[in-house]
Amino acid sequence: MDHLDTAISYIQELFAGNADGHGFDHSMRVYQNALFILDTEPQADRFIVLMASLLHDVDDHKLFSTENNVGFNYLAEAGADFIKVGVG
Repeated sequence: MDHLDTAISYIQELFAGNADGHGFDHSMRVYQNALFILDTEPQADRFIVLMASLLHDVDDHKLFSTENNVGFNYLAEAGADFIKVGVG
């Protein structure tokens, strides 16, 4: 299983039972839109764009009571190059 598949499984579990419009289905629609955009932006880093699309709501304070930078930590563990994206 690659990092993207792992992220998909992670958000599927995280958003299980969420019916407020920001659940798994929403994240997968964002992911599909990101795939479409990547077709027109060949210079974009595919891994970062797709991971960001999948994880964009994991630290949303309106959905979760977390301030632990779950998305940032997940990307770090998956090997994201933060220098490339201007973080850190």
